[in-house]
Amino acid sequence: MVRDWLFLLLRYAVSRAICDRQAVLEQAATMDTLDRHKDRGAFRFFRSHSETVCAAIAAPDTPGRRQILLAHVRRIGEPRLEQMFMLACHLDVREKTYPGFGRISSRAELWQGLQRRR
Repeated sequence: MVRDWLFLLLRYAVSRAICDRQAVLEQAATMDTLDRHKDRGAFRFFRSHSETVCAAIAAPDTPGRRQILLAHVRRIGEPRLEQMFMLACHLDVREKTYPGFGRISSRAELWQGLQRRR
């Protein structure tokens, strides 16, 4: 189901059609209500994440759009699907960053804190 949801998000990123967005939100609602032992309104991860990602896809000038989309890309976990999603959202594939896997800044701070030799 998660893979289907990811493909629906990719489809919406390509088409930007209202019916594709609705399909994403319906799939997310279904996934959030799979655990019948819990309160139906308690778990909203897929719905809220889908709404956020769809809004970022639909409005290219939204502040924080790039960060929202890259956060979604980091959750995908399949390189080809990640690449296709980034291309559909007009993001540079080479700029994908993974916080926690090394520095993403320049090498200017590489020698900081070491004493200079005389």
